[in-house]
Amino acid sequence: MIFDISRGLVSLKKNGKELLNTNPYDGLTGFVPHLYRGRLDNDMYTVVYWNLIGLEKSTPKLCKCKVMNGSDGEFIRTEYKFIGKKVLHLATATVDYIIDENGKVRIDAKLRKVSPLTKMLPRFGVHCEFSKDFTDATYFGRGPEENYSDFKEHSPIGRYESAVKDMAHKYIKPQDSGNRGEVRESSIVSENAKIIFKAIDKPFSFNANPFTLEQLKKAAHIEDIPDVETVFTSIDGFVRGTGSNSCGPGPSKEHTIDFGFSKPLEYSFTFEAE
Repeated sequence: MIFDISRGLVSLKKNGKELLNTNPYDGLTGFVPHLYRGRLDNDMYTVVYWNLIGLEKSTPKLCKCKVMNGSDGEFIRTEYKFIGKKVLHLATATVDYIIDENGKVRIDAKLRKVSPLTKMLPRFGVHCEFSKDFTDATYFGRGPEENYSDFKEHSPIGRYESAVKDMAHKYIKPQDSGNRGEVRESSIVSENAKIIFKAIDKPFSFNANPFTLEQLKKAAHIEDIPDVETVFTSIDGFVRGTGSNSCGPGPSKEHTIDFGFSKPLEYSFTFEAE
């Protein structure tokens, strides 16, 4: 693994083969935090508020990448700020990489509230753009169809496989799609390598697509999302439910994200390459 103090994780190799997309479409390398999602039809009215505070355009800005000392030794910390409306500091995220002697990496992701305006968050998680060679995905969680915390009865827990290109549903109007919830373990697979993600303490949501979050945010039609030769992989600790806000209420309280000044969002997972 190679880290750059101005860019974060820039290289991940196994047996001499690069596993990351070193020229990511969204321009950010390594495991990058995110708060937004491609707006759902059922986000129709909530998105008005998100746009008001600039959440849609608040891409994470890397502020720090440095070696830290912890109770179990040294680790790498990356710190990001989310800025809305160009000047409004909404939240600060840290993504820590704790690497053991066998090459297994623990990721600790944390989001701290900075502005009282950050209510009704769509999600909090991290994504990473991997090499286009990772054509398939496997997971142990809810499937085989996309699902959310309030939209899951059709998706029993089990072990599933999917081509990366088939994870998302091809909605005519592009939106967040392909989320798999309550995942304990997942992987992306190429001909010569496999990257395995495992939950710590609680399951995560998993997704892998040949398109990126920035593409989803900008697209008006499915034709606006070409394959950009990347595998955009999301490991989310917190995901807002769907609700029915296109014609009714938003998600009920238990399907929203409880985030406060004294209650940051935190979750962890491991990954390793085989």
